[in-house]
Amino acid sequence: MATSVIERRAVPRTAALRLLRLREVIHICGLSRSGIYAAIKEDRFPRSVPIGERARAWVQHEIENWAGQRMRARN
Repeated sequence: MATSVIERRAVPRTAALRLLRLREVIHICGLSRSGIYAAIKEDRFPRSVPIGERARAWVQHEIENWAGQRMRARN
């Protein structure tokens, strides 16, 4: 059984829940907008959550976990 590259964990009780807009996600992960959406489609990047009628955001700890997995994978 294949496992997803994305690791989804519960938010630690001590961590503040913060939502990131696309500009911040691009800055953190270094991918382009189209690269992010392509990775989401391939289930290789965390999905965004709706925050309004036409607005979406990403959960900060999911983006940080993704970045951490990428850094660990380089070794």
